[in-house]
Amino acid sequence: ERNLGDLQAALNGAQMVPPVSTSAVGALSLRVNADRSLTYRLVTGAAGTAASVSRAASGSNGPQVFQLNGGPNVWTGT
Repeated sequence: ERNLGDLQAALNGAQMVPPVSTSAVGALSLRVNADRSLTYRLVTGAAGTAASVSRAASGSNGPQVFQLNGGPNVWTGT
């Protein structure tokens, strides 16, 4: 099955709006599948209670698009 794109992101407090000082880090892999569903894997260095994806322009807050399943250190799903 062909996918429409793969994205990776290194996450830290600098990506928050406003930026925060934290030792917490994460790595996200996201695949847009041919049927336009998403497959994701988020691995965090600190235990989390929730993870989500929001839509916004860089440097802005935006609405939550969907909640990720899993935790506290690994979040995976389709």
